[in-house]
Formats: sequence, structure tokens, C-alpha cells
Amino acid sequence: MSTFAEDIKAKIRKNMSGNKNALKAPEKELTTEDDRGRRLWDRGEYHKIAQNRLKVDMEKATKYGPDANLEKRDLPSSMRDPVQARMKKLDMESGIGKTKAISFENGNNGKGSGGYYCSVCDVNVKDSRAYLNHMNGRRHQRNMGFNPYKLPESSVVGVRQVFAERIKKLEEIKKTGPMTFEKQQAERKAQAEIDEEWHKKYKKECKKAKKRKAAAACESLEDPLSASVMGFASFGAKKKH
Repeated sequence: MSTFAEDIKAKIRKNMSGNKNALKAPEKELTTEDDRGRRLWDRGEYHKIAQNRLKVDMEKATKYGPDANLEKRDLPSSMRDPVQARMKKLDMESGIGKTKAISFENGNNGKGSGGYYCSVCDVNVKDSRAYLNHMNGRRHQRNMGFNPYKLPESSVVGVRQVFAERIKKLEEIKKTGPMTFEKQQAERKAQAEIDEEWHKKYKKECKKAKKRKAAAACESLEDPLSASVMGFASFGAKKKH
């Protein structure tokens, strides 16, 4: 080893003597020096590190959830469908002002944890911005069976249909007037009332279904045929007249 390299190392030890971990040697030396002080890399070890990193990245990229399109997600990009417009509106506001119990069974990720959950990719993100970026990202589009770089081809019929829809919307705006804040709030309030009414009916139907099941179970117990099959005269005491 040259005296120049030794002088540099001595200066480093002198200036960084207070930091114990600064000059701590790694578990295995991945670099060495030749007789001129030039660094030599262990190509085999660095190749293993690169392979492990690539394996971890591939596991992250190929992870998918229960709602993924397994028939098309593993196809070549040229055979996957082009990107399509989202049919459902993303639920970004339903959890505002609400308290949620968080489950730690799956660690900090999964359906029961806090934040926004994507059932297509089986991932959980902590804020709405990251959730929107994920929904528009390549990984989500691939798990949906789409090619994010392939757009649907436009036809004359499709363009005419879009123009017709735009004209129809403009005519509706002329009749009803432009959308104002008051109208938007009124529409949201009306939709909330409809949803609340539906939930009330749903709860009533669930209670009725439970009562019907309980009544059917009681009738089966009071049935004399089922009692005789089981070897009993009856399941309950009869009233004396």
C-alpha cells in the first residue's frame, strides 16, 4: 500500500475519532486495494446484491390482491387491453370525520389498517394523494389487466357520440342554469337522504329476516313429526285446560 493512502487514512482516523461507527469495517469486505491504492470491487458479491434487490423489486411489482384480473395481468403488454375510463367514482370522502378501529394482524398494511386500501393490488396507503397516484399508476393498471401505454383508438362514431353528449349537457345548463354552490349542496343533501333511507330499509329487512329464521326454527322444533323421529313425545310442555 502506498504511503499516500496511509496518510489519507491516518487523517480520517484523526478527524473522525469521536465517531465509533465511522470507521467500522463491514461484515465482509466488498472492496480491496491494489499495490497502487486503487479500489478493486468484488464482482461476485455485488452481483448477488443486485440479484437480491431485483428479486425484492419483482416481488413488489407482481403483488396483487383478491380483485385483480388474473387472466390478463400476466399477458404481454401488447395483448393487454388499452386503458379505459374509470366507471366508478373513487371514494375519497366517506371517511372524513369518522373514527375507525385499526387491526394490527397484518402489520401496518392490509384491509383492516388505517388509510386507503386497494383490493386489486392488496396495498394500503396513508393519504388521498398517494391513493390517487396509486390508482393511476402502472402497477394498478397492470393488475386491472390494462396496458398503461396503450390508448383506445378513436372512431368517427365515438367522436360524434362525445359531441352529442357535450351538446346535451350545454342544453341542460341553459335550461337549469349553471351549477352553483347552493345547488351542489342541495344535490348532496338529497343524495345523503336517499342513502340514509336505503340503509334504514336494509336494516329493517335484516331484522325481519332474522325473525323469520327464528320463527322457522321454532316451528321445526314444534313439528310432531320431527319430535317423533328424535324419540320425544313433544319438545315443550302443553298447557292444561
